[in-house]
Amino acid sequence: MGIYSTTSLYHGRMLSPCGFQRLQRLPDKAYISRVCQDRWILHAPGKCLTLGSMDPVIDDNEKEVGFVRQTEVDRLLLRHQQLKEEWDSATTAQLDELSSLVRAAAGGDTAEPRNYMCELQWSTLEGNTDNTTLLYNLRVN
Repeated sequence: MGIYSTTSLYHGRMLSPCGFQRLQRLPDKAYISRVCQDRWILHAPGKCLTLGSMDPVIDDNEKEVGFVRQTEVDRLLLRHQQLKEEWDSATTAQLDELSSLVRAAAGGDTAEPRNYMCELQWSTLEGNTDNTTLLYNLRVN
């Protein structure tokens, strides 16, 4: 029992409840993954990877400056070939569809998908399994 972290790398956008509601009419929810009680990730297939599931992966320095360097992400993917293959598997058509969905979730705004790294935290101390909290959602530059 304790406090745990999960870190995910994704290409897309974090959805608020409002953005999620805009996409509820879609018949296919394959592009949406729930990350906590009130947040979802809109992403292309293969573009939402779990990087760590016990200890935080994002460094304190990255949290302080508010972004993760692309070179760090590239280095991480090179060390984990299976994750890299999954990350590179999205087709151009899937990425184009993701762009359309991101704009629809933003209410027609000019929002575009980007690479992000998010850190979630949950606890097993009280026996509640639905207590995940989004701590950080940092853009990859």
